[in-house]
Amino acid sequence: MSGHSKWSNIKFRKERQDAKKSKIFSSLGRDLTIAARLGGSDPDMNPRLRIALQAAKAANMPKDNIERAIKKGTGELGGKLEELTLEGYGPTGVAVLTEVLTDNRNRAVSEIRSTFNKHGLKMAEAGGVKWMFEQKGKIILATNQEKSTDDLELTIIDSGADDYQKINNQFIIYTKPNELDKVRIKLEENHINLESLELIFEPTNPQPISEEDKEKLTNFI
Repeated sequence: MSGHSKWSNIKFRKERQDAKKSKIFSSLGRDLTIAARLGGSDPDMNPRLRIALQAAKAANMPKDNIERAIKKGTGELGGKLEELTLEGYGPTGVAVLTEVLTDNRNRAVSEIRSTFNKHGLKMAEAGGVKWMFEQKGKIILATNQEKSTDDLELTIIDSGADDYQKINNQFIIYTKPNELDKVRIKLEENHINLESLELIFEPTNPQPISEEDKEKLTNFI
């Protein structure tokens, strides 16, 4: 019995590890696909793809998975991808923007509407909640930097960034949407390592919610 119990524990741990790894690979694959969709398959000409590749390799993502994700983004594999932004209201009336990359528009809209309905929520018309958000460029710096904190801050300021914050020894930089790449180039020219860069929608008037409502929102998302 003890041997069986030990094997069951090992099997259980392996299943949990495999599930966690699959979730990570799925997220990394999505980043690769979106990067390739937006900027092409050449990492030398596509900084977002280059950073996504670095993250995928660091996580030991299989080469076949990486190549498949990139080909999906360029349209070499599967159908042509379409970008959608869907809007709605989450638990307690929280405004929600859903950015979608899909090869089947009708299926994607149907699945997201089903998720809203399942939680007793509803989607909004185009423009219904988007006005509550401001689009920004967002760059997260890697934690391994050769420069001191003071030098990093000076370089960030000189790069033309709109704002930045430091959270747990990691710098997060915000830019105007059309200046994201210009700031990225300035940072890389000064030998600053980037962890990620993307365009985001940030709420213009954030409001606190209770822990109970936060749990509902997390489950919905």
